[in-house]
Amino acid sequence: MADRPNILLFCTDSLRCDALRFMGNDKALSPNADRLASEGVWFRQAHTSSPVCMPARCSLITGLPAPGHGCLENGMGRDDSLDTIFDKLKEAGYATIMAGKRHFGKTPEIDVVLSPDERELGKLGSSDSYLNDRSFDDEQRINPDAVVVDQCIAAIDKAKDADAPFFAFCSLNAPHTPLIPPRRCIEAIDPDALPNFNYTPGEETALPSHQRWLLGLDGGEQSLHGVEPSDPANWTEAIGRTYAPQYRESIDQWRRRYYASALYADELLGRMLDYLGDSGLASDTLVIFTSDHGQQYFDHGFNDKHCWYDESWRVPLVMRHPGKLPAGESREFASWMDLPATITGAAGEDWPVVHGFDLYSQLIGGVDSPRNCVAGTLFKSCALVTRKWKIEYYLDEGTGRLFDREADPEEQTDLWRSPALESIRDKLTIALLRWRSDIESVGVHQGRLTAKPDAGPEGVKIVANRVVDRVARWRGDEVERSLCEAIVAIETVA
Repeated sequence: MADRPNILLFCTDSLRCDALRFMGNDKALSPNADRLASEGVWFRQAHTSSPVCMPARCSLITGLPAPGHGCLENGMGRDDSLDTIFDKLKEAGYATIMAGKRHFGKTPEIDVVLSPDERELGKLGSSDSYLNDRSFDDEQRINPDAVVVDQCIAAIDKAKDADAPFFAFCSLNAPHTPLIPPRRCIEAIDPDALPNFNYTPGEETALPSHQRWLLGLDGGEQSLHGVEPSDPANWTEAIGRTYAPQYRESIDQWRRRYYASALYADELLGRMLDYLGDSGLASDTLVIFTSDHGQQYFDHGFNDKHCWYDESWRVPLVMRHPGKLPAGESREFASWMDLPATITGAAGEDWPVVHGFDLYSQLIGGVDSPRNCVAGTLFKSCALVTRKWKIEYYLDEGTGRLFDREADPEEQTDLWRSPALESIRDKLTIALLRWRSDIESVGVHQGRLTAKPDAGPEGVKIVANRVVDRVARWRGDEVERSLCEAIVAIETVA
C-alpha cells in the first residue's frame, strides 16, 4: 500500500483563493484547509486549465486542454472516445469512487457513483438527519454536499479493507450557487471583514469585445422574474450582472453568503479529514484539495468567471501524503493540467498523452517542477501567466491585454499598447500562440497510425514512416515543456 497510495481528490466549485487563510487572507475562516496545507504542500500560483466548469472538469478527467477534449464551453460535450483518469486507474487496479458533482459530460465506467437525488434529500429533510447541515433560509432543506461527503466516506470505508487501493473523487457544489450554507456559517462571517473590492469604476466597459460578449455585458440587462435589486439573490452570477454602488448593501449580503458557503465547504473537508485520521487511512492516502475555478463577485465590476483575472483563474491546490510529501511547504506554479499526470503518477502509472507534469513524483523525489508558467484556454481566447507577466489573447479580435503582475498585482493597468513593452508583448504572444496551436490529442493521433515506425524499403524511412516514428514517441507534456523553456528565455533576457 505504501508504494500505491489511496488517492482522494476533494474538489470544490468556484472557491476563490481569498476564502482561504493559508492563501494570504488573514481574515478568512478556513481552519481545515489551513490544517491540510500545514501538513502538506500548497501551490502559491496554481491556475485552472479553463476558468469555467465543464471545460476544466473535462481537462481534469482526460488530461487534455479544452480544444483537445472538445468541450470548449459549458453545454458542449467532450469527446467520449478519449480515455479518462478513471479508466487509467481501473487499469492500475484501483477501486474508483465518484461522489457528487460531475459536470464533465458522459460518465465513464466507475465502480461506485454517488449523487443524492431530490427524493432522497427530501426524505432526509423530513427526518432528524443532518440537523446541522440545513440551509439558513429553509430548515427542511439539506445541503446536498453533506450527503455527498457522508456517502463518499461510507464508500471509502467499504473499499478500505479490500486488497486494492481506492481513488475517490469527492466533488462539492459549494461555494457555487445556490448559496445555502447553515445559519451558523453566515453568522461567523463578519460583514466588516469581507475582502475589499478590486475595482475601478467603469473598468468593465473597457473589456475586450469578445470578453464582454461571453460575460453577457452587452445588450439589455437580464432580470430575474420577481427578484428586485434590493434582494441579494438578484446579484447572482452568469447573467451579466455588473456592480451598482447604490445596491452595495445587497451585493455585500450576497458576498457574505458566498464566504459562508466557502466556510461550510471547509467544514465538510474537515469531516473527510477527520474520517481519514480516525480510520487510520491518513498515512496511506494522498489527499488533493482544489477547486475548478474561482469567481469574480464584482471584482473588476462584474459577477462571473469566464475571464482571466486572478479571482477566477487562480485556484487553491494542496497535496498531502504523510511521510512522502513535505509538510508545511509551498511551491510556485501548478496547473489543473498537472492533476491527471500527478494522480496517475502516484498510482505508479505513466500516462504519456496527458499535457501536464507529474507533481507527486517530482515532490517525493526532491525535484522542482519544470513549470514556471501556466497557459489556459477559454472559448476563443487563451492566456499565459508567468512570475512577471499575464497576457491574454482574443483570437477573433487579434488583440489582447498585458499586465505586469509585480507592479500591478490587482491587474488594473492594461499595458498591451505600451510602446516600451512592444518587444516583451510580442515575445509572450508568440510563445502563447505557439502553445495554443500545438495542442493535440496525442493519444488519438497515436491510435490512428497505419504504418510501423521502422518500416520502409531496404531500411530506408520514407516520409510517412518518419512521421509515424515521431508520433509514436510523442508525449503530451512536450508542448508544456516547450512553453516553459520559452518563458525562461524571455524572462532571462528581460
